[in-house]
Amino acid sequence: MNSFKLNPLEIPEIISLVGDFLPRSDLPNCLRISKTFYSALVNLVWNALEKHKEAIEELVVSSDLECYESLRGCDRLKHIFIYDITTDEVDPFFQLCKRLRYLDMQYTTLTRLPLNFLDNDEDTFIFPNLSILSFVRVKIPHCLGMWTARCPGLRSLKVLNKDNPIDDFYRTAFLNHPYKPKAISDLCLPDVRIEDEDMAAILRQLTQLRQLKVPGYNFGVLSLRELLADEQEILENGHVLRIKRVQRLCDIIEVLKLRLGDMKADGGGQAILANCPRLRILCGVRIKVSEVVGGSEWVSTGLTKLQVDFGVGVDKESAEGLEKQRIVFKQLGRLTRLRKLNLTYSRHGKPQTFDLRLRTNLDELANLRSLRFLSLNGEAQW
Repeated sequence: MNSFKLNPLEIPEIISLVGDFLPRSDLPNCLRISKTFYSALVNLVWNALEKHKEAIEELVVSSDLECYESLRGCDRLKHIFIYDITTDEVDPFFQLCKRLRYLDMQYTTLTRLPLNFLDNDEDTFIFPNLSILSFVRVKIPHCLGMWTARCPGLRSLKVLNKDNPIDDFYRTAFLNHPYKPKAISDLCLPDVRIEDEDMAAILRQLTQLRQLKVPGYNFGVLSLRELLADEQEILENGHVLRIKRVQRLCDIIEVLKLRLGDMKADGGGQAILANCPRLRILCGVRIKVSEVVGGSEWVSTGLTKLQVDFGVGVDKESAEGLEKQRIVFKQLGRLTRLRKLNLTYSRHGKPQTFDLRLRTNLDELANLRSLRFLSLNGEAQW
């Protein structure tokens, strides 16, 4: 008699029939309702995976050893999102990574490494196909550094690990390993504190850098020198050699996000704007008005976003002060593609004062017809 009191949604046979009519987007949510739903519907997922495995190119995986075993037949799989890896899944997971091009790991803990991963002398754990790596709050930082170093074709790297400091990551990945990902074009390390000397050593090896996003790093004299240098560093037969670059990093860089207001290289912001013709986004530099006045004309005329801390440092009411501010606004007026402009921003000490009146050529900003956002933080005088 009790059988008549069963909830229909607790009967696997009924759930299976309902599952045949579920939209594909709703199926993953239904798997999380209960164990009964999972047991009744998970076969639909495996059947779909088996049916389409020769065509699958992108997949999101939570954690399931059976899943990794099934993925062996997915010959076209190049892109995978991973949220969890158990101890038993480590070995098949690393084998799968050898043929991936894009790996995105989020909130993942690696409980162990594959056997011989740290002391392998036969280069078993090299990942030649990985070109994009994204680690978001992934534990075992040392492993991540070695992993990155073993991806010779890496083009894009993002490491975000705010809760777990990973300041030794970049040394393992770029400086202390025989394999080094020299082809990186997009480097994003928002939570890593990098010394100027180490960043200069990294830049010295890179040849195709287009985007550098390291807001936790103080851009210094050594790094600026490498950005502008016409030589690079290579390792040949165990010897470090300096050879002429095909093109300087400053000639190809498109995005620079540094620590706002902490640029230690005097004239660094002005040097960047005067030497980086392809720059589209520049955030986190400090420029003195006197550096703009005495410096070269800006070549970064393709900028769409500029966030800069201007150090005024002049008597705004004097003829000389007014003329210097006019030169600054004239330079800004040439950036006709700007969509976002943040001026006189400072996190350290009292903000500087700009004279934002027509007598200082403020009307030069009228040329910025694409401008959608203007921020003037501090004591702007109108």
